[in-house]
Amino acid sequence: PELSETYGTLLYPNFLGALAKQDDRKAALLEYMQPDGIHPNSEGVSLIVGSIGPHVMELVNLVRD
Repeated sequence: PELSETYGTLLYPNFLGALAKQDDRKAALLEYMQPDGIHPNSEGVSLIVGSIGPHVMELVNLVRD
């Protein structure tokens, strides 16, 4: 956050935040992560894209201006 503030950049603080916000984190890990426990599966990616998408659009709009 400090670097983002210093350089006036956008910050998305937690790439996996959409998964962490699930009521049952353990169940979310089983449901949305691949067996390696590191990479999201297709459903997990959908949740992440749904969460980060508006921030990406904000960046796109900043670049356009």
